[in-house]
Amino acid sequence: MEKHFYSVPWSFAGKSVDVQIFDDVVDIFSAGEHIASHRKKPGNMQYSTDKEHVPAKHQDLA
Repeated sequence: MEKHFYSVPWSFAGKSVDVQIFDDVVDIFSAGEHIASHRKKPGNMQYSTDKEHVPAKHQDLA
């Protein structure tokens, strides 16, 4: 299975989440609440970061 890292809002960092993977979309949930969606990317060991998930003081680094 491919391993790819998808961001969640920073307030969910380090928490357990549920992930639903579809043909072209990855949906992420916490306690039943939808918290993020990403287009599924091919490849292995890559990162997908939504700038809105990064704290404001770190957005210039994302």
